[in-house]
Amino acid sequence: MFINATGFYVPEERVGIHTRSKAKEGENINTMSLEAVKDALPKLPYDITEVDLIVSASYSPYDTVATAAHTVQHEYTIADAKALYLSSACSSFLNALEVVEGYF
Repeated sequence: MFINATGFYVPEERVGIHTRSKAKEGENINTMSLEAVKDALPKLPYDITEVDLIVSASYSPYDTVATAAHTVQHEYTIADAKALYLSSACSSFLNALEVVEGYF
């Protein structure tokens, strides 16, 4: 398993702690996920429509039906990809990596 590209998005609003940010009005995991994907696109070594698995991991979903994974799938017209949302509190990211590893 290889991670071909990464992207990130950090909300602009600071809460007084150096490493903690707060989403502003209108920002949520779906909008921030789209920004993170946009950040990763220039580093992706193939066309995004070739992606076959989209996993979003968070403890705080914006919508439990149209998750961040589904929002990305729709925005970039990745019709053949499987999209899933994973929530397991603080370990969501690590558990998402395990799901991806198991998929391949």
